[in-house]
Amino acid sequence: MKSISFNLIFFIIFFIELNIINSTLSFSYPTSVTLTNGNILVVEKNGIYICDPTMETIINTVFTFIEEDQIDNDNKLANVEIKDKNNYIGVLVNFKLYLFTREGTLLKSTKSLISDENPTYFSFAPIFVKNDEYYYVIAYFDSSVALKFVYFKLSLTRKQNSQILTNKYEKFKSFWGFKYSYRDEGLSCEYMLDDDSHK
Repeated sequence: MKSISFNLIFFIIFFIELNIINSTLSFSYPTSVTLTNGNILVVEKNGIYICDPTMETIINTVFTFIEEDQIDNDNKLANVEIKDKNNYIGVLVNFKLYLFTREGTLLKSTKSLISDENPTYFSFAPIFVKNDEYYYVIAYFDSSVALKFVYFKLSLTRKQNSQILTNKYEKFKSFWGFKYSYRDEGLSCEYMLDDDSHK
């Protein structure tokens, strides 16, 4: 009896939730983040949009992708990352960076940041903002399955993006000193700060 009551309550709550989230918009391969003003930044097949909080209206078409940049399959969707850090929202689509304020204003879009052919398993990590410059890293495996870290800075006033440094690692060394090749295992990077306030 308890199980039936619980399932009935769960179904009613689920049905109510479906009615509350009744978006009239239709997107293909969407990824999104909520902005500080409540609006929603949506990256989807054809471009980048700002939608109202109810997802019923597109407020602004921020950027329309050219055909080669359209997100039209799961592999291309896997190459989309949104990072909300350091009071900016960085959106990486097909190795092109779109930098936004937290209110949804596009500050800068770049050309492709990676010149290697067939990069795989990329990761985008914002580092920090210092002296009005946005620092970030893109990591990926190149066609020879070497791990690359490419370090950039983007001037927020001059809107110029510069590559600072590239590091390439053919093999990694284990704790015991053995060297191994990277093998399409996947990749995820985050920049972390040491918080020594608890000491």
